Amino acid sequence: MPTIDATIGGASANSYQSVSDSDAYFEARLNAEAWSDASADDKARAKIMATHRLERENWNGERASLTQSLAFPRIGLPKPDRPAGGGLWESYGSGECYRADEIPELIKQAENELALALLDGFDDDSDIIEEFAESGGMRVKFRNNHLEGELPGNVLRLISPLISAGTQLVRG
Repeated sequence: MPTIDATIGGASANSYQSVSDSDAYFEARLNAEAWSDASADDKARAKIMATHRLERENWNGERASLTQSLAFPRIGLPKPDRPAGGGLWESYGSGECYRADEIPELIKQAENELALALLDGFDDDSDIIEEFAESGGMRVKFRNNHLEGELPGNVLRLISPLISAGTQLVRG
């Protein structure tokens, strides 16, 4: 079984939270059967893969330590505010930043949501895969509905206030 190391700022950390923390997250979420049906090994693998994929983003702020293996915790990372009346997360520069020993909840949620998507068959490098089906003499070509390297939309919405604007992907 892969070992999850969720030590905040740890030199060998490979995830932002434990499998049991993710189990608690998914207990309160609808449509999480891919998580609840997965083995403990697959849950750990999905979390490690999700974390490694999130590490490829260009995050705001700076790593809190030169020895930490993951991008978080960070210093100088402003906390996003929720606009009055709800809506998408936005950063208004309120001046409050995450602590140097804090993993943003948005990152934990994004790791969980990406792990679920991976268990449910999402593959961010699978755009080249094509399937063909024939019916009544007609041949239909199917492609994945995302670009290579792209994250699921719900994950992008979670992390967008924490990544540098120059690398942010926006779906139309």
